[in-house]
Amino acid sequence: MAAVVRACKQCGLLEVRDIPISRSEQLMPATTRELVARYGKRWSCALAINAIYFDYAVPVLTQAGLPAGAMVMLSAGDGSESAFLRVRTGTFQTGTVAEPLSLQGWQLVDEMNRLLAGEDVTNYVFPVHLVTAANVTADGGERLVYDPANGYRDIYRRIWQRP
Repeated sequence: MAAVVRACKQCGLLEVRDIPISRSEQLMPATTRELVARYGKRWSCALAINAIYFDYAVPVLTQAGLPAGAMVMLSAGDGSESAFLRVRTGTFQTGTVAEPLSLQGWQLVDEMNRLLAGEDVTNYVFPVHLVTAANVTADGGERLVYDPANGYRDIYRRIWQRP
């Protein structure tokens, strides 16, 4: 992510923090306070590999009196309920790259069935999907989850010949 920001001529990278995801609850509140104190309004965008970091940053931003639109937050590799809720309400987070966990579960069973039947795996990778305010209600977003409405359950049932 840092390389993409550095390559952008209109962007500026303030800092990169390497915070273990397993310690996000302990480290993000203090880190967020420190970044707000150091950069103030210059800190206008945050990128993270998972929305859990924002779960612990947003309360600090709110407590600091920042308006919900003061920061653009984008998380990858997640699509948690809290991320969907923040995107839906416009509370700091503007997007999340959501994982279709239910679809991936069905795909996992299909790949195992193929292996057990002596067939090759598909090597299929679901396309990246960025959830934003413009599309948060589609594909299961009203339930605060990303579940593509592309008929995958029926497709797998047909493959498996199950009603």
